[in-house]
Amino acid sequence: MDPTTNEPEPTFGARFLAEWKRAGGPMANWTWAEIQELRGCDREGMAAALKRHHPLTTHAALQRIRAAESPESLAREMLLQAQVAAQTSFWLLLALMP
Repeated sequence: MDPTTNEPEPTFGARFLAEWKRAGGPMANWTWAEIQELRGCDREGMAAALKRHHPLTTHAALQRIRAAESPESLAREMLLQAQVAAQTSFWLLLALMP
């Protein structure tokens, strides 16, 4: 509880989503229901929700959620990985064109 406003502290999931959006991450990756669930999750709840909604999530990804320094750093790291993967795919597709 924030003593200055009597508001509850933001959850791990809410902080993650706020940073994801602030850093330019696409919100289309999740359904409205997933976003609402993530907003209320603590760290372990976020890992469980991700596994429930996306059963093919790797063990390494779940461990990264558990080990991240902060939800903000996790969001930035995930966004960077997504950007690298998108760039790699673009260049790979370009190289494969006749």
